[in-house]
Amino acid sequence: MRLLFIFIFILACGRTDDQEKESAIREARYYLSSMECTKALESLDEVDFDEEDADYISTYASTQACFGGYKELDVLFGGNLESLNASSLLGSLSSFTSSNEETAESSTYIALNNAITILLGFDGTNDGSPDTATRTAKFGTKKAGDLSLQALYLILVQLGKHFALYGNASSDGTKG
Repeated sequence: MRLLFIFIFILACGRTDDQEKESAIREARYYLSSMECTKALESLDEVDFDEEDADYISTYASTQACFGGYKELDVLFGGNLESLNASSLLGSLSSFTSSNEETAESSTYIALNNAITILLGFDGTNDGSPDTATRTAKFGTKKAGDLSLQALYLILVQLGKHFALYGNASSDGTKG
C-alpha cells in the first residue's frame, strides 16, 4: 500500500506535457536573448513540435532566424526603418544593416527562409498555401497577427538581402 501511495505521489508531482512545453519555450527565449541559437533549439527539441501552439511556432521560427543572425529589435530600432524610402520602398530594403549577402543561398539566407516557412506553414491547413483567415480561426486574432507580423519582418529582411545581392544590375545582368 505504501508503495502505491509513493508511486501516485511521484506521478502527481510530475509535469504535464503543456508545462514541459511552456518551460521549453521560456528556456529557448532566454537563450535567444543572448543569441545562443543552438541551446535555444535544443530546449525546444526536448518537446514535440506543436503546430497547434502559436507561441511555440513563433519561438521555433525565432530560433531558426537566430541561426541567420536575425534580431527583431535590430530590424525595428537599429536604424533600418529610418532608411526606408517611400518612393522606392523595395529598393531601400537593401539598405538594411542585415542586407549584407555576398553569395546566393548562404546559410544566413537559408536560415531566414526556414523561419519564414515555419511561420507561414502552420495555419490549420496542410495544403502548403498560407491562409490568414484560417490562421486567425485557429490561433485567434492576436496570436495570428503576431505570427503574420513576425513573418513580415523576416520577409522584409529577406527581400533586403535579395536586393543587396542581385540589385543594381545593368541591362546585360552584370551587377553594378
